[in-house]
Amino acid sequence: MTTVKKLTTFLATGAVAALLVLPAAQAVPFTTDLTVTATVDLFDTEDNNSVDPIGICGAATCPVLNASESGTGGFLVGGAASATTADLAGPKSVGPVGLTDLGDNVSAVLGVSGIAPSSDIADAVAAAELGLSISNAGSASTAYIVTIAVTRSLGAIMDALAGQDTIADASATVGPPSGAVDDIVSADAFFSVLDDSLGPVTSFFDVFVDIGTTVDILGVLVASGTAFDPLTGFSSDGDLTIAIDDVAAAPAPAPATVPEPGALALFGVGLIGLGFMRRRRRTA
Repeated sequence: MTTVKKLTTFLATGAVAALLVLPAAQAVPFTTDLTVTATVDLFDTEDNNSVDPIGICGAATCPVLNASESGTGGFLVGGAASATTADLAGPKSVGPVGLTDLGDNVSAVLGVSGIAPSSDIADAVAAAELGLSISNAGSASTAYIVTIAVTRSLGAIMDALAGQDTIADASATVGPPSGAVDDIVSADAFFSVLDDSLGPVTSFFDVFVDIGTTVDILGVLVASGTAFDPLTGFSSDGDLTIAIDDVAAAPAPAPATVPEPGALALFGVGLIGLGFMRRRRRTA
């Protein structure tokens, strides 16, 4: 099968998601002591190259070359999909949006694909930053443990003849804590990896939100690919969801132990006895 036919088939299967699909959830409000807000920021090839030029097109900003890119972002609020959404076609940045219930989340879906023509390369990258801010400003006496659920799936396919230069990558990272989620899949002609994929998989981690403090969580999703040789191609996609899975009051610290009067008296008697014993030994 030719590169064009293989990648066309890949796109037709829906492996590169162009529309955001948010999971359903039952609305169960968490404590009003916590204020939780979420944001989505999307970036395309030109946005990313203007910040960190990769030099493929020889300029600080590069348009997408012989490729396509898609990206959407959104929120689940109160167990229902929010009308506030982001799209690479605009607006690319939305939020902050308040989250109120267990299962509420922020998510993004990205996809890029391209085929190099006979006299040029194909290059595209799409990225999403998902922000979650958890503030405990409503309680003067209770700290909370918030369980975060991170669900992601990644895919990468490249089509190149032996010895030709094509690569496709998809990655997802979430923290803090550092390394809570750090995944990457890669299809690379140099390493003879035709396709690579992950998930969907869900991980959980806890964050401690003390009285009067705010904890910020950042997720980054990237899908990218480059085909340097004629009639070679790539496709990569990913989706990432960061959700409030559970909220619980943190256990109160154990009170400091204060010796009882009887215990202090026994301790004093013991010291007197030790002193008496030492005097007797010296006398002997």
